[in-house]
Parts: sequence; C-alpha cells; structure tokens
Amino acid sequence: MASPSLSVPYAILPSIQQTHLIDDDDDPLTVDRSIFSLLEKKLYEWKNILKGHVGAWCVGSSHGWIILLDQNGVPLLLNSSSSTTINVPPLPLSFLHPVTYSYFAEYLRKTFIVKAIMMCSSSPSSYILAIIYGSNYKIAYCNSATWVELSDDKQSYCDIVFSNNYLYALTQDGSVEVWNICGQIPKRLILLTPTVEANYKEEKPYLGDNFSRNLYLVVSEKEILLVTRFIGNFDKKWKKMRSLHDKVLFLGANESV
Repeated sequence: MASPSLSVPYAILPSIQQTHLIDDDDDPLTVDRSIFSLLEKKLYEWKNILKGHVGAWCVGSSHGWIILLDQNGVPLLLNSSSSTTINVPPLPLSFLHPVTYSYFAEYLRKTFIVKAIMMCSSSPSSYILAIIYGSNYKIAYCNSATWVELSDDKQSYCDIVFSNNYLYALTQDGSVEVWNICGQIPKRLILLTPTVEANYKEEKPYLGDNFSRNLYLVVSEKEILLVTRFIGNFDKKWKKMRSLHDKVLFLGANESV
C-alpha cells in the first residue's frame, strides 16, 4: 500500500496483539492489523479494519486507499488514514458474462479482479479506478460513475500503472499501451512493442533449472520501468548484481512502486 505523499509503501501485517488466527469472513469486526512504515521503521495498530464492511475482500491497494469487494461483489474504497469509504458502482453484468451476480459473489469474488489501482486526485470523489479482471485478463476503469472496458477479446494484460494522468497497460507479449482515459472517450495514444530479446542461454545458469517470469510496470521518478521478476527453484547462492543505487523496487499483486 503506497502513501499518497511518499514513494515508500506501507506494509499491512497481522496485528502484533492478535494471538490467534481467524477467518476475516467469519468475524470481520474483530480483525486488527498492523501498518508498518518502512520509512519510519514503526508499527501502527489499525483496530477493526473491516468494521462496517462485513465479509469484504481486499483486491488491491493504491496511494493510501484499500480497494475492497463487499459480500455482494460491489467495489468500495477504504482510506487507511481516515477510514473514509467511497462507494464504487457495481461491476457491469457484461464483465461477468456468462455468470450471474449471485454466482459471482459466492464463487468468483476473491479471484475475479487480478489487479486494482487508482489515479491520484486532489479530490477523492473524482477518483479513477482501473482493474485487470476475468480469466482473460482484460482491463477496464471506473471514472467515479461509469465502468468502461478498454480491451478486446484478442488481448490479455499482466500489469497496469498510472503516470501523468495516462494509463499504461502491459500486455502478455510485453507490449505497452498508453491510454488517455481522462476525456469523455478513451483513446489509445501509443503502442510500444518490445525491442530487446531475452537471452535464455545466459539466464539459465544463473536462475537454475525451473523458473517462471512475471512482468511488471513500475513508475520510477520520471521513467516507466519494465521489470522482469524470476520465480522458481534457485540454487540458493548469493549472486552479484548491478546496483540500484538508492532505489528499491516493490513488486507484487498490489501497485508496484
């Protein structure tokens, strides 16, 4: 979860005062969490994190906001500092096709949205929420009132970020689309295709025999980075790497920074 004013994210952890494991769906009013500030190296207790949102499921975090789906699968935004909530319009039934709302809420709610991020705004009520969703990894956004689908049936996506009021979308083949979604009609402005081919013969001795790759888009100061993360059965030995100087990348299912 990234702070709106800092480039260093917060980490949400189980509460240090919580002595037993519970299912968030069973007793959400008693769920406490600790927020760890990497910059300050301090823990803050967040009591009753889901109070008033029985059964809510977290699908992402962005700029100090936690993005949830309630028990009926309707999105809502929860501010980690003020506990302010913003109701988001329900996902259109066309996004869920061919299933019904009830089937989605009961069986697909926790897996349907792959990633969810927000565009920063001086007014929380004028938010833009973007998601990657469904088994085909499509992208869509909500501009405070209406959901709009951007992708077609032929394209799948693996990551999205906002920068300078544009939406950058990373496709499964490594191409990057740049969208202007601030106007009445969304427009794809740029399509960037990969220009560097990976040398797997050089990578394999370093990575071991079994690995997979995940691709991420990361906003770093004035640049957009395309980052490859290797996941697999490594040889468990320290390897020399090039310095990131005073920068650190945080990669994952939430917004990468």
